[in-house]
Amino acid sequence: MGKCVTAIFVLVFFAYNLLGAGIFMLLEESEEKQLRDDLFKVAEALGYGVDYCPQEPPLANVTNTTSLGFSGIEDIVKERLTNLSTTSREENVSKIVLTEKELRALVCRITDVTERAVKHGLDPHSTRNNSSPIDWGSLEGTMHFCMTVLTTIGYGHISPSSEAGRMFCVVYGFFGVPLTIAFVSLLGEGMRGIHERATAAALRGNHRWGPDATRRAIGALFIGLGSLLFIFVPSVIFSIGEGWSYVESLYYTFVTLSTIGFGDYVTGRQRGVKYHHAYQGFKGSWLYSGLAFVALVFFAMTQAVNEARKRMEKRIETRRVQSTRVAGPSGESKGSSRVQKENTAMPSVG
Repeated sequence: MGKCVTAIFVLVFFAYNLLGAGIFMLLEESEEKQLRDDLFKVAEALGYGVDYCPQEPPLANVTNTTSLGFSGIEDIVKERLTNLSTTSREENVSKIVLTEKELRALVCRITDVTERAVKHGLDPHSTRNNSSPIDWGSLEGTMHFCMTVLTTIGYGHISPSSEAGRMFCVVYGFFGVPLTIAFVSLLGEGMRGIHERATAAALRGNHRWGPDATRRAIGALFIGLGSLLFIFVPSVIFSIGEGWSYVESLYYTFVTLSTIGFGDYVTGRQRGVKYHHAYQGFKGSWLYSGLAFVALVFFAMTQAVNEARKRMEKRIETRRVQSTRVAGPSGESKGSSRVQKENTAMPSVG
């Protein structure tokens, strides 16, 4: 592929990404605004301000919310009912006691909004002043979603809510996935070219090792440097940017570049964090180039497994042929064949 054609193809690919991001923003932004508004209203109705989950527990006489069981809740309710019955002035009552019907309605409202929020990637602990990043209303969010569709990673942390958005996602992915495969293959060809040129240079300059040993050494060096560049170093960056441990970041990089895409760890989802544009750009470039590198490694591993299988089949076939030659074509030994010939040669009596 000529340089001019390659440049045009790359421009078309990125234009396709931008086009999809813009259309998804147009189709899904209003749905996201409504969902965020519903969640924020629930938080405000419950009396939460800046933080949905404050560090100090909202109950004054509870010192450890994680150890609070049903018995602790019952004690609190009994205490408040006693205060309600013994207090003469209404303004001294610290909390409102709801009826069963009102409590059920409140719980249903909270769970409904929370389930919708979790399904569409919004942190249910979000408030107006401290929320997870906007997905459909920002170019960074829709670009990230487009990349998960085109690369077939599919974290599942967000998905289109409208019928139009879902139909467009089908069409966009149908044409975009082959285009992305071609783009990643183009990156892989570039990496393979680097490996081949390095191997050729090593073969010309090395006179101590044999050709096979030189190729294996260059291959191991290529995999080691690529792993450092696309797996280990990005894990450090994600650990710093997302507040994860290094093991969590390493786990995320492998799950992403192998396109497993569990979705339990996704970058750019922290509440109240304003991610820099350079960080967002790094994620995109790392994703496509890392996919190309991992695809090359998996392809080399697949070739090695197939070659080992073929060698094993050839060895088994060789042993089978040798055993057939020893036994003879009829499956009998050479000694029994000779005895049969002697018996045939003897004249019959009578």
